[in-house]
Amino acid sequence: MKNFQLEKKGIEINGQHLSNLRFADDIVIFSNSATQLQDMLNELVCASRSIDLEMNTSKTKIIANSKERPDFVNTTSLEYVPSYIYLWKQISFSHNRHVDETPRRVNLVWN
Repeated sequence: MKNFQLEKKGIEINGQHLSNLRFADDIVIFSNSATQLQDMLNELVCASRSIDLEMNTSKTKIIANSKERPDFVNTTSLEYVPSYIYLWKQISFSHNRHVDETPRRVNLVWN
């Protein structure tokens, strides 16, 4: 991640830029535009290749609060999803996301 140039990229919160969250081998990238997202994906792929790592495109998903557009890693188109789970928390732009999240968490506890 040191080779991944992230300054002034991502979303701005209180004057600070948030470009990514990382936990083990899971990475979430934040972007304020589709063009910036594609640039950040390309940079991540190049930085990963330099240390012989490769992005698993079958697990790579995109969630957006705007119009979907094709985004690619190499020649593989990435799938848009309405929500995803990161660190056991459902992430969604849905205004009633708690309707799905509450039963999901209850099921996790019972299982």
